[in-house]
Amino acid sequence: MKKIILATLIFVASIPGAFADGKSNAKMLKDLKLALKSVSESEWVTKDTYQKTTFKFNGKTTNAYVDLESKNLIGFSVALNEDELPEGTKQNVEKKFKGWNMINPIMFINGDGHISYFVQIVKNGKSFALSVSSKGKAYIFSNILE
Repeated sequence: MKKIILATLIFVASIPGAFADGKSNAKMLKDLKLALKSVSESEWVTKDTYQKTTFKFNGKTTNAYVDLESKNLIGFSVALNEDELPEGTKQNVEKKFKGWNMINPIMFINGDGHISYFVQIVKNGKSFALSVSSKGKAYIFSNILE
């Protein structure tokens, strides 16, 4: 399921302005790019439209994505704990999506340094990816088919 979220994020990340709500963090982007330089070519996996590699950044599992055709950086996804999501996220998700379990929270920083947050919710075999605003409000981003 996590692969579907990431594939969807990669597609959306390639759309200009897709993460307009996200704040920009040039320093984090620079640090991630530096960490990425330590990854060898053999550690990259090629998918349909992008290449992906996984590495550790500040102790967190991090994925980097590069457009297969243009070789441009799409962005990075960084695994988070629930308490690292914007303030109020857990309460807003519990209120809006009562009875759903929140899993796989991530921060996505695109190639321009804009940060967005996402989380997956699951219940009774159904699953959705939620986009989380910088104010902790959660909105359905996409349906996740199993």
